[in-house]
Amino acid sequence: MGLFSKLFGSKTADAEPAAPTPIAPERVVKAAVVLRQGMRVPDPQYVAQVIAAAGLPAEVASLGLSQPTWFKNRELAESAALDAAQAFCTKLGIEETAHKHRTVAGPDGAKVMLVEIFLD
Repeated sequence: MGLFSKLFGSKTADAEPAAPTPIAPERVVKAAVVLRQGMRVPDPQYVAQVIAAAGLPAEVASLGLSQPTWFKNRELAESAALDAAQAFCTKLGIEETAHKHRTVAGPDGAKVMLVEIFLD
C-alpha cells in the first residue's frame, strides 16, 4: 500500500463493475440503390454483383442508376443518397425510415455509391 493510497483511500475497492453495454439489434435492409459513375445504367446482373459484394441478401429490392458526374463533396453525396432513397421508397410504396450510403468499387472498377434503405 502506497502513501497516496493511505492518504486518499483506494478507489479500486469501492468501484462497481461497469454494466454490460446492450447490443443494438441488427437493422434489416429493405432495399438498395446502386448509383454507378458514368452514363451507362447498370444492368440487373451488375446491381446483383454489387449487392452480393457488399454482403447484402440477394432478395432485397434493388435499383440501378447512372451518375454521369461524380459528387464534388460530401454534402452533395449525402443529398444524392437521400434523394435516391426517397424516390425508390416512393416507387416501392414503403415509408423510408433510415438509410446509409457508402462508396464501393463496381465489378468493372467504376465508382459506385451503394444506398441501403433500412426498416427499423
